[in-house]
Amino acid sequence: LANAEMYDDPVFSPDGSRLAFTVYSTSGKESERRADIWIDELGRGTLTRFTFAPTEEDDPVWTPDGANIIYSDVGEIVIKPSSGIGEKRSLYSSKHDKVPTDVSPDGKRVAFTLARKSGTALAIASLTGDTLDALTLGEPKVIYEGAPLSRVSNPRFSPDGKTIVFSYHSNDAHQEDL
Repeated sequence: LANAEMYDDPVFSPDGSRLAFTVYSTSGKESERRADIWIDELGRGTLTRFTFAPTEEDDPVWTPDGANIIYSDVGEIVIKPSSGIGEKRSLYSSKHDKVPTDVSPDGKRVAFTLARKSGTALAIASLTGDTLDALTLGEPKVIYEGAPLSRVSNPRFSPDGKTIVFSYHSNDAHQEDL
């Protein structure tokens, strides 16, 4: 891909036939930095650009039925049909940077991280609505907040949706007396 600097956030569709990933690119100026999501149709060998905004659209997550992709779009969590046909819809917006990381197996909850001044928090919000046009993301419930200067990342639901696992990174300084 032209001007690609980095490939990131690879995630397989639920049936394993497609791979969504982020391509970070630039034309040379930092102000022109962008990120877009692409989809690779693995069996057919076709690569399709999924997002087109002149900003950063990244961190794709498939819904359990594979029909939609939830992703970050400059301060928002949005959803768009995985076919690429149709417009994106905002599910949640706040002043905190947020990264969606998983959708529960029943499709009713979204896990994501929220950047805070003191570190990163893990949050879950309910996804409600019967159709794509009616989907909304409820108020997030912070379920874990690390110590100052720490970071939680990559929350994932267990196959039964009853447990969530995540990575915890701490920047705490440790001192040993000799």
